[in-house]
Amino acid sequence: MNFEIKQKLIESQNVMYISKSLPHEKLHEVGIYFDKVMQYIISNGGEITGSFLRYVDNSTMQLMNLEICIAVKSFLPENDEIKSKTIEETNEIMACGILKGSYSGLGEFYKQMDDFIRAQGKTYADGAMWEIYLNNPANVPEDELLTEILIPVK
Repeated sequence: MNFEIKQKLIESQNVMYISKSLPHEKLHEVGIYFDKVMQYIISNGGEITGSFLRYVDNSTMQLMNLEICIAVKSFLPENDEIKSKTIEETNEIMACGILKGSYSGLGEFYKQMDDFIRAQGKTYADGAMWEIYLNNPANVPEDELLTEILIPVK
């Protein structure tokens, strides 16, 4: 695995999203919520420009507070579950890595990133962790999926 520590710019994005708190062992359910947001955008004539998952507060690591986000060209009306907002630009020092392959490998990938961060003498910083999906499982084979992981460090 190739990991690096670098200044990472994430540009401002308009998103439609669902906020969820899930126990660690239920993170595999995230796909259900991505499907909900995606179907909502498509059924309302929205234009998708990207997708990602933000871990917004993981102080306990027992309950993961997530924003399941799909970037859109313009906002759509909200409903009880699906909201809209602009995620502001961020430019932080992050541990970065790209997983190639199945999402089922994310657990091991995070462990390897954690080992890398500690080996670099870094610790976790405040701020959101990101999973940015660089391609679409509907369009590429599972072994070709690319997921960029970004973890703020200090």
